[in-house]
Amino acid sequence: IIELVPQDTTPPTVSITSPANGELVSGTVQITATASDNVGVTEVEFYCGTSSLGKGTLSGGVWQLNWNTTTLADGTCVLTAKARDAATNEGTSAAVNVTIDNTAPTVSITSPTGGYVQGTVQITATASDTNGVKQVEFFVDGTSIGVDTNGADGWSVDWDTSEGLDGEHTLTAVATDAAGNSTTSDPVSVTVDNIPTVLEIVRPTSGAP
Repeated sequence: IIELVPQDTTPPTVSITSPANGELVSGTVQITATASDNVGVTEVEFYCGTSSLGKGTLSGGVWQLNWNTTTLADGTCVLTAKARDAATNEGTSAAVNVTIDNTAPTVSITSPTGGYVQGTVQITATASDTNGVKQVEFFVDGTSIGVDTNGADGWSVDWDTSEGLDGEHTLTAVATDAAGNSTTSDPVSVTVDNIPTVLEIVRPTSGAP
């Protein structure tokens, strides 16, 4: 008597849990997925379009892969995961659309452009990025003096120079985009001068004819 062993034809199910659909990604990103099968999942492989990103490792019931996004060009990537079982059945996850952004923003201080400053000075900058600038942080001699998170009316911060800051100082601005990329502007040197000029009459002297 030959006993027939039922053949396993049930594919695994798999779902990407991170990154989220519509997310901006940059640098090294961890892709995670959950997968299940009536017998057991043997591997999960991740793809950007039709290109394999590599096979994940199983940790705590979650399949994960550290993906270096800098190996691909900026733009849209359609992520999928394929889970396979011991019988070579394969299941494919729903697609997750992400945008690769490894390009840092541009930023430049527009005012002041140098020279002498005194009192309260407004430092302004221009910044741009393909996927939007998130914030611009301003620095004096490497120390932050404020962050502007709303560029609708331009990027700026007020700097009070009256607190014993007379002398030469270096201004910079750091722009950060929505993906976390950042750029530092070229430095601008200014000289703070809040000490008033004292005028003394030496001739003629008081009481002189």
